[in-house]
Parts: sequence; C-alpha cells; structure tokens
Amino acid sequence: MPDVLYIHPEGVFPSFSISHYKGLSNAGQHSFGIIPMGIIGILNNLIKHGISAKGISIPLKKRLNPGFSLEEYLAWSKPSMVLIDVHWYVHISKGIEAAEICKKAGCTVVVGGLSSSLFWKQLIGLNCIDFVIRGDAELPMLLLAKSILKNLKCDAIPNLSGKDFSNPIGYRCTDIDNYDYVNIDFLEDNDVYCNMFDFWLMVGKGCPFNCEHCDGAIMRTEGYFGRTRTLFRSPQNIINDIKNIKSGTVAFSLDFGLMPKQLISAISEERFGICARNEFFELPDIRSVSAIKHSFKSFDLVFSPISGDDGERQGLGKKYKNKEFLSFLETLKKEDIVGGVIVYFTNMIISPFNVKEISNEQRKKLEKGILGIFPNAIVETMPQIIDPGTLGKDLDEVFAEYSAAGYAK
Repeated sequence: MPDVLYIHPEGVFPSFSISHYKGLSNAGQHSFGIIPMGIIGILNNLIKHGISAKGISIPLKKRLNPGFSLEEYLAWSKPSMVLIDVHWYVHISKGIEAAEICKKAGCTVVVGGLSSSLFWKQLIGLNCIDFVIRGDAELPMLLLAKSILKNLKCDAIPNLSGKDFSNPIGYRCTDIDNYDYVNIDFLEDNDVYCNMFDFWLMVGKGCPFNCEHCDGAIMRTEGYFGRTRTLFRSPQNIINDIKNIKSGTVAFSLDFGLMPKQLISAISEERFGICARNEFFELPDIRSVSAIKHSFKSFDLVFSPISGDDGERQGLGKKYKNKEFLSFLETLKKEDIVGGVIVYFTNMIISPFNVKEISNEQRKKLEKGILGIFPNAIVETMPQIIDPGTLGKDLDEVFAEYSAAGYAK
C-alpha cells in the first residue's frame, strides 16, 4: 500500500487531428508510453524522504495485459495519493479519465506537467482533481505529500493550486544535481519498460530555442516554469547516470549540440556499453560529434528539418539551409560513425482551427539528396500538431479541443 501512486496515462491524438493520421502506420495504436523525465526525479525524491511511492504506466500495463483494470489495481494497492502526469497534450483526455477513476476510489488526486501548467484553471475546476502543480514539481510534490499524509494545511506550497487557492510559481528546480533521474525501480514492469524504450536522460532543463509551435520554447517556459535560461547538470553526474541506465540506448533531454564543452570532453573520455541517440535542432559542430563517436556502441543522429524549403524552415525556427545540411552529411559520412541517420519531415501543421500544408516538391528533392549520401538513412514524413499554448486563443476553447480524444483508423 504505497503512500503515493504515480500513474502514466495512455495518450491519444486530439479528435480534430485524426483525419490527418488515418492510414499512417500504428497511428491508431500509439499510446505514448514514455514517461516524462522529470517524474523520475520527483518519485525518487519522495522515496529519499521516507514516503513510499510506486508507479505504473497504463499503456505498458495494457500492452502486457489487455484486460488490465485501473479500478481493480486501486482496490488492491489502496494508495493515499495519486500523481498523474498530464505533461503532453495527448495525455489530457486519458489523464482526466484516470483521475475520475482514482477519485471514485477515494484517492487524493494530483496532476502536473507542461499541459497541467497551461490548463491549470480548467483542470482544477474538475471534480476529479484536487491539486494541480504548475512548473517544476520536485519540491512542491514532496511538500504536498508530507502535508496530505499528515493532514496538514498545504495552501502555502509554491506552484500549487487547489480548489480554493492558487499560489504563484515561486519555485524553480535549480539544484538538479541533487535528484536521481535514472533509477526507475519504483515503476512496475520497469525491466520491460527498459527493453521497449530508449532511456531519455535528464541532462538539463530549459530549451533555448523559440519554435513557433512549441510550448517548450524559452519565450513560453518563463510563464509555465519561471525559467529564463538553460541549466545543465554536472558532467560527472551525467556520466554516472549513463553508466547506470538499464536500457540499451540513451537519448538526451537537450540537444547534444547545446552541451557545454566540459560535458562533451567528459563523454569523449568514456566507453559506455550502450548506444546513444540524439536529435539535433540545428547542425552541430562536427568536431563535437567526432569527439564522442567512439564513446557509445553506436550513435544515431536525428534531424528534423521540417520542410525542404529553406525559407519555410527558417520561418519555423530552424536556421540551416539545404545546402548546409547536405554538406554536413557529406562531412559526417567521412567520420565513419557506427550508427544511423534519421530525418523527420513535416507534411502539414495542424491546429483545431486550420491546417497548413508544407511544401512537398522541395522536400522530395532534399530527400533524394539525403539518400544519395546515406542510402540507408531513415526518412519519414508525418503531420505535426501545434502545441496548444502557442495558439493565442481562449484557453477554455483550446482545452475543449485538445481534451477531446480521437482514434486514427
């Protein structure tokens, strides 16, 4: 019987987007099973302070047992509190559904994450949700758990909203070296989880880029998290974490191209027994890539140029041009890196209110150039849904659109 049960809900595409996903491979079965990186530090911090905590991933549970029942699990485990991540917008609908089940079971229900920080007023207005944590939750969740378990008042906790109060974002997690973002022993079926997914490692917090359609852009995270700059963890802690990861592949929370030189130098001196994968926002310094190419069993490089048109790409926040991208790939090929090249394009940008088509002709030309250099590169094209906080619309209206679940067929 844990004091706190963490639940990672299933994820579904919003209904307004579904017609654009029809026919795409596995779109209807996508359950968004990767848990947010920050939740690992939050749960381990509870355990560190003597609070018993367990976690389940509903998509993973249903993958292992299609008949899994959250109601039956709650009746068996009897948690005092439940923490549900409503981080990505795809989890809003199923997160609320899980909250309703937990509330009926008599649990105190807490939600947090990026989408929770955006839609906190809409979420706290639901009968099934008792508290919303906005912004970073490492400390607020600990203070809240201590207060609830001891039946103490909690209306002075920073970043916390309840039924009759809402506190400003007065806490930012700046001591990220004091948290354990790797150990997932609290998660049931964690051995299966590690075999299914890359392990996304928290190397730092705060993206410095300002993508037009991303809620994680630095111009927005000041409002959601009170964060105005990128903060990296110490190189030695990151090195130690990579050594302790149980998954076969590590993926970094922040672009490798942003990492401090000290961190790249530290990684270059190691020989890890796992693979690595990194998505580059801009084109990296080839010297940094070369420095760490022998540090991992293999190193996959991922790029997302969005469009094949230079102007269109730059309008969406990425500065490099096709000529520069292909030149970089030519140089990369000479490095003879053990690994692969993966490139993601976008064919349309979807919002509840309109759909923007992305240039097709230029994309095909760029694809041809990529495959001419790396014939075995994985090149995929898919729709992109605009993050809800970027729309500049009434949040009640936006919440209604993004919380309406749909299923691609």
